[in-house]
Amino acid sequence: MEMGCNLLFDINLSKSTFDLQCLGEIIEEFKIIIPGKVIVVNFANGTTQKVVCDDKDTFDLRRGLFVALSKNMYKYKYTLEGIEHMATELSYQKKYVKMVDKAIKEHDRKLVEAENKKYEEAMQKRLAHERKVKRDKKKRERAINIQKEAYVRAMKEIGDLHKERGEKGE
Repeated sequence: MEMGCNLLFDINLSKSTFDLQCLGEIIEEFKIIIPGKVIVVNFANGTTQKVVCDDKDTFDLRRGLFVALSKNMYKYKYTLEGIEHMATELSYQKKYVKMVDKAIKEHDRKLVEAENKKYEEAMQKRLAHERKVKRDKKKRERAINIQKEAYVRAMKEIGDLHKERGEKGE
């Protein structure tokens, strides 16, 4: 059974070389394309694996991530059944359990951030709409006051005209 990075034993092997060779085992992010069915996992080395849940199986995000990790590491070495078995084996190793848990936690955090952002945008739109309604109401009130003032002046002028005609006509 082969686990971990494929390394040649070199006495002068530095940590950065180790990290670069293990990038295929680091989950950068994942997306649930079809809820309860399809997961696409992006790894740090640039590879992408798609995992599809069979109709007779129940969807499990953790299991799907372990299968994607196993598929990324062993797809050229094992059959589908072997990849499934290796996914189970990986789920017993702390390194990979922590990695999957971290990926799920990060995904959940991003979902919460996206939800908060949508809520904030909705609140901003609502507040902008309320300000617009208030501004439009003030405009209407100003227009009504201007019309009212114009009517009052016109009535006063008409009254003044009637008084002048009444005085001159007598």
